[in-house]
Amino acid sequence: MSFRSSVRVPDLCASPFSCLIVGLAGSGLEAKLVNAQEPFWGCSTNSDWFRVWMAVGSLLPGYVDCMFYNLGLHYDAASKTYRNNPGVTIREIDFGGLAGIDYMDYSWDGKGMNLTAYYAPLIADLVAAGYVPGRDLRGAPYDWRQPFNANNMFERMKSLIETMHRDAGNRPVNIVAHSFGNIQTAMFLNQVVDQDWKDKYIDNFISVAGPWSGAPQALKATVSGDNFGFALPGYSSLIDPLKVRKVARNAGGVVILVPEPEFWKGEVLVQTPHKNYTVNMISQLFKDMGAPETDTIYHSVDRTIEDITAPNVPLHCIYGINQHTEIAYRYTQGFDQQPEIFYTQYGDGVVPGISLVRCSQFAVQQTQPVETIEFDLLDHMNVLTDEEVLQYILKISTHVVPVKR
Repeated sequence: MSFRSSVRVPDLCASPFSCLIVGLAGSGLEAKLVNAQEPFWGCSTNSDWFRVWMAVGSLLPGYVDCMFYNLGLHYDAASKTYRNNPGVTIREIDFGGLAGIDYMDYSWDGKGMNLTAYYAPLIADLVAAGYVPGRDLRGAPYDWRQPFNANNMFERMKSLIETMHRDAGNRPVNIVAHSFGNIQTAMFLNQVVDQDWKDKYIDNFISVAGPWSGAPQALKATVSGDNFGFALPGYSSLIDPLKVRKVARNAGGVVILVPEPEFWKGEVLVQTPHKNYTVNMISQLFKDMGAPETDTIYHSVDRTIEDITAPNVPLHCIYGINQHTEIAYRYTQGFDQQPEIFYTQYGDGVVPGISLVRCSQFAVQQTQPVETIEFDLLDHMNVLTDEEVLQYILKISTHVVPVKR
């Protein structure tokens, strides 16, 4: 089943092209296996490229172990690089296309599974407005397990945007990023391209639900595991949080989103019967929970988010608020058990407001306009399916209705 536009769509008027960038766990990944040392007898050990994330069939008992093994990473501190488990090669699906970002999985007949829709609703609206997938509507999926520039993603993103600009008759490109994709985009704009390039190639940066100073859920994933909202009806009991934890502890893309001390100002994030861990004690927490590799990764990405500065392009900050959002945890039975969760109401269900609002603070660092729109009662994922949000993004993307700046 595919999505059809559900919002009022204006006529396209010489719109700039759009590049869509996904959040943590939002890119489809595929694996190739050569004599892989799989943990379950039913796992393939040799295989040409196949979808490994997200594959609904992989959630079946036993086969879920194959998926977690294939997604496993190891960090080499000496070379500052990541490697996959033996015999496994991973790459993102369809860079420059949409098959790696519209749905997280497809059915046997090649159609996107509605239950796993990601950017599909927005894509449907842009297509209805006249955008043509593969020409003026492209995607930039990436290996979200790594903290940044996996598989030379930034240079490929630069080349993709330049190609889109050329194909658009030298018109600038909109970047629409969701969640962790905002961190990736900001780092790209901060570190890879200069201001002349931005002025020429970028029309707007539309930031949706950005975790600009991290999120406690990333920390919980490394401590006791999490399903990142990908639990599926009828399958949730098959996803063992401790198996998620094993992947998360070695995934720099998760660790980089642990809350930044500069912004969280000494907040207690984890409580135990013997010690309370503030945001300034994350390294000690990793050591105490027996995760030295996670601590090494943490130090390798420390201050990365903190050091992000204004992108110096027109910026639109979109996020939901007034959702029950995790803010801290109490462990009374050890780190192998799920904790008691403390919540704040100022957040989008995944990212607390303290992190979301940092986007608007870039206004004091740049001369280009910054606009902030808070959408009441929208959570981290349905902000991408809400009709009002989609209409707002469409107006910016098409330039049909001027956006107040």
